[in-house]
Amino acid sequence: MTHDVAASLDSVQLARACARKPADQEAWKELVRRFEALVCWKATQILRAHTGTAHPETVEDIAQEVFSRLFMHISEFDPAGSSLSTFLTVITENITKDHLRRRHRDGRLLSMDESRELLRGLRDGTFDMAALTEKVYEVAHATPASRNRKLITEYLQGDDPEDLSERYQLSVSTIYRILAAYRERLRGALRGLGGES
Repeated sequence: MTHDVAASLDSVQLARACARKPADQEAWKELVRRFEALVCWKATQILRAHTGTAHPETVEDIAQEVFSRLFMHISEFDPAGSSLSTFLTVITENITKDHLRRRHRDGRLLSMDESRELLRGLRDGTFDMAALTEKVYEVAHATPASRNRKLITEYLQGDDPEDLSERYQLSVSTIYRILAAYRERLRGALRGLGGES
């Protein structure tokens, strides 16, 4: 299919062309061109409603995931049930909300159970706040890459992962991977601090 033919199709015809095997590259390009603004707008709207901000890189990551999901599930689109824009809006809402849940979960240094255990340890004297604070920064400074040490320290001082993403020119998912690796090292160090094996 040529670009001009893809551009002349209505949304239902375009979805059918995208659902064919093998996938029609021109049809997919046209679908993304036609609906990318809608997907980005919807993701931005949801992010701003929940966090007060929507970083362009996060919106772009969500849009890529939306179109990847659509690529895998385009055959499930039923034009009798909804329009293609509604179908994409629902996918965008689900992926953006998943992103927010992951961000909330991944933004914590410790799970709720680990936090409760830590608080119990502070209350019963298993370890003290000074030792805990020292251990948190000791583990951060033991991080292999200098950039990651600085990034983790800034996170511990309250910087948001999305702000760190912009500052260090890394994707938000890369920031979360760095923080997840730090959390695993911290968990091990805290177990040792509490006298557990």
